[in-house]
Amino acid sequence: MSRTSRTKGKVGERAVVAVLREYGIEAKRGWQSREGSEQADVEAPSLPLRIEVKAHKRCPIRAGIRQCKADAEAANDGRRQVVIWRDVERAGARGDPCSDWRIDLSLRDLLELLGHEKAEP
Repeated sequence: MSRTSRTKGKVGERAVVAVLREYGIEAKRGWQSREGSEQADVEAPSLPLRIEVKAHKRCPIRAGIRQCKADAEAANDGRRQVVIWRDVERAGARGDPCSDWRIDLSLRDLLELLGHEKAEP
């Protein structure tokens, strides 16, 4: 991985941590020297989420989803997988740091996080 890619990754992870903290969520960057199954890109102990961050010129969202899924399976810690991503060339366009970021989360996980359960027939 090139130095530029690592730098973009760090900047993206720090930006996500900053936004979570603005909303009162304790968060920090995970240890990058460890395998992804040990710590996610962003660790937020109060959230039941394994957070993978992607910030690229053209964000490889599918690759992020595959990476997050593989790390979650290896960790087997029960956290739901979420990829928080943005295209860096569009970053800051609206002035609101939250508006630049998008989230990929399975529909089932979203419904469960919102407190909904599958209805029995």
